Amino acid sequence: MSSGALVLIGCLIIVILAVLKVPIWISLLCGTVFIQHFCNHMSLNGLLVTLVENLNKSSLMCVPFFMLVGTIVQQTTMGERLLNFCIILLRKIKGGLAVASVVANGLFGAISGSSGAAVALFGKIVYKPLKETYDEDISLGIITTSATLSGIIPPSITFIMYGVTASTSVAKLFAAGVIPGILIVLCCCVYLMFRLNRMEKKGTFTPSKVVYIGDIQDLTFRKAFLMALPVFVLPVIVFVGIYSGIFTPTEASAISALYCLICGFGLGDIKLKSSVTIFKSAIKTIVSIITLFTAASAFAQAITIAQLPQLVSALFESFNKIQFLLFLNVLLLIVGCLIDATPAILIFVPILMPTAVALGIDLVQLGVIFTINLSIGFFTPPFGMNLFICQGVTHAGIGKIIHACVPYIFIYLALVLLFTYVPWFSMFLPGII
Repeated sequence: MSSGALVLIGCLIIVILAVLKVPIWISLLCGTVFIQHFCNHMSLNGLLVTLVENLNKSSLMCVPFFMLVGTIVQQTTMGERLLNFCIILLRKIKGGLAVASVVANGLFGAISGSSGAAVALFGKIVYKPLKETYDEDISLGIITTSATLSGIIPPSITFIMYGVTASTSVAKLFAAGVIPGILIVLCCCVYLMFRLNRMEKKGTFTPSKVVYIGDIQDLTFRKAFLMALPVFVLPVIVFVGIYSGIFTPTEASAISALYCLICGFGLGDIKLKSSVTIFKSAIKTIVSIITLFTAASAFAQAITIAQLPQLVSALFESFNKIQFLLFLNVLLLIVGCLIDATPAILIFVPILMPTAVALGIDLVQLGVIFTINLSIGFFTPPFGMNLFICQGVTHAGIGKIIHACVPYIFIYLALVLLFTYVPWFSMFLPGII
């Protein structure tokens, strides 16, 4: 049997086990063992060495620290302070509460890097005020889709995983996500203002009947800013530290985690007992990601030895750059609907990267294309993680949540095409650092 057929059988084993609800890391290892033994004729001892060596990457250390940051922020009032400041800042514009929720999610992405944490946190805080001020559809749409910004605006776990997999600078990937993230926020805000203007003309929305969160209407701008000031320091630590050369991304992630912990104790949000719970929660998430990374890296090595990337490149010999990018976007949108961003990156980057490089696509731009497409999958059926987290927080029907996300899917799709075919948006900032 040819090596191509054996690799295909190995991939089929992974798919079948995943469909049978076997954990993805076990599915990947089973397929990897098959390919390494029957196709590459390697011993299991070599596979074990590979699993250990895959963990020996310094940039991978960003992941546990940034995951800890997201967990701490979710368990403290830092996200609420950020939201309150955005509402006070934007409450005088039409649709201020809705726009503030989107902007706050974008800023939250710059301090947590976790889409799920953003849905869980903001869903609890803004669902009812947004629903009572506008309607349930707007509320659910904002909560579910805006949280995706945490995967795009740095520091992003998705960017880190891509950087480690593609051996690309994490600092440059972080810089590449800034302009696309800001543009997505602006486009969503413009859409909301346009939609609310139409609702006002129809009489279904009255700007004077804004439902505020708790006692926020009594807050002054100065007081809201001072309350949110500890939150604003965090992205400064990350970005100024990294791009001034003071910290590496790994060092910045560790210092950010320490800063969040100090803030949590200083603000009275974290007690000694609750800190144990926070660390337990973070460790569970970290272990699952590291385990998945190790298994997927072994799979990537197995298919590389079996020359699957070269076979894929041969299939695209007749494709030009524009055609390949279009195919890539469609493929990643489908993949993002079915599996989480991390395994998708770990599996597909090694397969598609050689073709992208051969066509002259910069690996940093490729990282942005991967990240945004897979982020759309967070709120796209059938398996979008944000859909189910939102359902758990708001207790709304999954059909209503999906319906609320539809306009944002089109906004994101239009923008991802813009970022794909106009590299300037992704490459300007990395080019000047």
